[in-house]
Amino acid sequence: MGTYDVGTTLHGRARTRITIVSLVTSVMLMLAGCSTTSGTDTTPSQSQSHTSTVTPTPTPTVMSDAAAGQFYLTNICISNRASTALNTAMGASDYSALQSAAVAARDTASKVAGIFDKALWPDDVKEDAATVSAGLFAQASYEDDIAKAGSMEAFYAIQTPDFSAFSTASQRIRSRLNLPADTAAGC
Repeated sequence: MGTYDVGTTLHGRARTRITIVSLVTSVMLMLAGCSTTSGTDTTPSQSQSHTSTVTPTPTPTVMSDAAAGQFYLTNICISNRASTALNTAMGASDYSALQSAAVAARDTASKVAGIFDKALWPDDVKEDAATVSAGLFAQASYEDDIAKAGSMEAFYAIQTPDFSAFSTASQRIRSRLNLPADTAAGC
């Protein structure tokens, strides 16, 4: 058995690792089409192909009546279910359950209103969709008041907003998009 010089062996291993890392880095730069030199030749070699592909921005399109009807039902039904749960909780005398239902209905109404705001509706329902969206935001505000009431007594004192424009616009959308007038239908 011979002598073993730990310092020299470790130093040699470190030097070998540095050499390997430098070699790998140089290969990666060559494969990436980069150079470690500071030359100014920017002519692409035959192995380098500099083609750029322009991806056009998609043009937003207005929904067809059929697509708008499906879109309307998909989203309004989510809000309707949350409102139904809130209405059920309003009939009980448990403020904690009422508060939970109000929070869920508020968040759902606000989300659906935002979705409706961003949609590209057909011209014949565009104005009514904006009215429904505004009604959903008003509903979310009302439901927020319920969530923050603190007691059944305070809940009973909250003034219910006028949702007649919202209801009328909703029925007009249903009519123009050939959807059932029954707000539970299609859900």
